[in-house]
Amino acid sequence: VTSYNNPTNILTTYYDGKMLNEIWGMETDGLFQSDEEVANWAIDQSDIYSGAWAPGDLKYIDQDGDGAITIGENTLDNPGDKKVIGNSTPRFQFGLSANASWKGFDISFLLQGIAKRDLDLRGLGTFRGPANGQLHANVYEEHLDYWRDETSPLGANPDAYFPAPYVVFTSQNNKNYRYPTTRFLQNGAYVRLKNVQLGYTIPKLITEKVKISNARIYLSGENLLTITNLMIYDPEAFNGRQGRVGDQYPLSRAFSLGLDISF
Repeated sequence: VTSYNNPTNILTTYYDGKMLNEIWGMETDGLFQSDEEVANWAIDQSDIYSGAWAPGDLKYIDQDGDGAITIGENTLDNPGDKKVIGNSTPRFQFGLSANASWKGFDISFLLQGIAKRDLDLRGLGTFRGPANGQLHANVYEEHLDYWRDETSPLGANPDAYFPAPYVVFTSQNNKNYRYPTTRFLQNGAYVRLKNVQLGYTIPKLITEKVKISNARIYLSGENLLTITNLMIYDPEAFNGRQGRVGDQYPLSRAFSLGLDISF
């Protein structure tokens, strides 16, 4: 953004020098592991949540050194402990297609992907488990990687990705999900094998006997392989955007067998 009428440089809208789709958030330093660690934590996190903090909750990094986690005036000049942690713009989009043939046989393929992209998916229920709506009605295997101590029947999980869970619709979820964080920023990069097709063209010596000028049989596969670190979602479901679009059903793998005939 080269020029925008925002004299206070508030971060809730455009400001001069802003990179489109940049993500402002908090940097984190893991999870509290004990009541003692919570009690001895020297940084005041009450601006995020004014109630009691507990083992399994996030620890935030004090960027401005004032001893408290805040968003300051939420402006470019005083962002508190917020910083640019990523950008959701799909960068370095690429594709590769090729085909070859030999003695009647042919093969072709199409690869496509995005080399760099950051996604903040808190609003899609990614990190909240069952709550409401179609996506929230399921608990995915990834959701089970949450913080637990030795008293849990599932066993301790101190190095979990997710913090300790709370009952949905309570303000305690703000402890961990109020702002975008470096911990939960998802990598939206991917590469997908969109299509592979194998074919064979029947020799004219055979087809001409039945008055066919050309005949080719082929086997085609769609969406055969996807390489991504993105949790739960299909990386193409976002289509350059975020919001509710991520709830859409992922692309299916499909196979087809066909015959092309020309008379």
